[in-house]
Amino acid sequence: MFQNASIDELPVLLDRISDSAPDLLRDGNDWLDDEIRPLETSFDTAWVVQPVQKPIPTRQCLQTLKFDHSVRRILISSHQETLFTVGSPTRNSSPETTNTIQAWNWQTGNRVLSFKGHTAPIRTIALSQDGNTLVSGSDDRTIKVWNALTGEEVMTLEDHTSPVTAIALSPDGEILVSSGCNQYEIRDRQLKILNRDRVLRIWNLSEGKVTHTLPCITDVPMLMMGTSGKVLLKYEQQLEAVNVETGRTIPRLNGLKDCEEILVIASDWERAATIVDRQVRIRQFTTGEVLSRISLDLYDRSIQVCALSPDGKWFAAGFERTEIHPRHNSYLTRQNVLRIWDVRTGKQVACLDESALGQGMWQSIEFSSQGLLITSVGDTLKVWQI
Repeated sequence: MFQNASIDELPVLLDRISDSAPDLLRDGNDWLDDEIRPLETSFDTAWVVQPVQKPIPTRQCLQTLKFDHSVRRILISSHQETLFTVGSPTRNSSPETTNTIQAWNWQTGNRVLSFKGHTAPIRTIALSQDGNTLVSGSDDRTIKVWNALTGEEVMTLEDHTSPVTAIALSPDGEILVSSGCNQYEIRDRQLKILNRDRVLRIWNLSEGKVTHTLPCITDVPMLMMGTSGKVLLKYEQQLEAVNVETGRTIPRLNGLKDCEEILVIASDWERAATIVDRQVRIRQFTTGEVLSRISLDLYDRSIQVCALSPDGKWFAAGFERTEIHPRHNSYLTRQNVLRIWDVRTGKQVACLDESALGQGMWQSIEFSSQGLLITSVGDTLKVWQI
């Protein structure tokens, strides 16, 4: 949940912690962080020899791209040849990597375009279904619309008064939804609100104007536009479906409203991955019906990144796996691992370890509509055939 969060988003994350958090701390069976286990159980399991499992075949790596920075945002065009990337802000990152969108021909590994214009790190990007329109939201409080084929800046939208946290673009590239956030500072040991911008803005991109706004209770970290361009999903403290034209909720599409934590929703809106305890449940989106269950391995720590394929058939998740050191039982090693499951059966079909993925922190994973999976780990981006 907090994988891509920066320090300036801390108050936003605090808003999402429920009032029952103190009760969880007193309950020995529930822990706020899956990585920390009760002392009595950690001694019981730390020295258990892990059973030897039959290896699961991996998938074919089609291309490897190495960068001098981490990549936290990935998009692949409908033409299936161009990857759009945005660098992750770190102490050593440069504006060239964080404020610029880079376009790559993943088959050759060559950079083909650079989208320059933002003056602060880019938080979110979206692409129209035909691959012609690219939109970016930044900490500089602006949204930029680009010609994805030429790199030309088409327009800049400046109605936001805070960093743009999420955007959703209709398939035809005509309607854009963007969310802002509240900004805070600490004064006299108290958190003060400097700027209130918890509002969704609905844009008509052909005119570059806001058609109407929707107030929000909390900051919105996730937006998703339906295939018709008329239905919007927004995730605050719970998932909510909204009619873009009227701004009203759509109850019949709120089957997951009272569900546990939502991980990801397939772009066809047929399936959603939710999690409770150490089990991922694949649900039918509109009704909430559980279609299959995926039990997570004890030694896989909390999910770092995850994705559902556009057709809803595959679920992929990246973890940091804890292993007992082969020489020194008193030392634990950690390595990245990616697992892929068949959503229909809940069975694991592939596993990629750190030797295949690359070293570093998990950044992002993304499915394409043509059966490709892109993984970003540390400074390494790889394209896989699924």
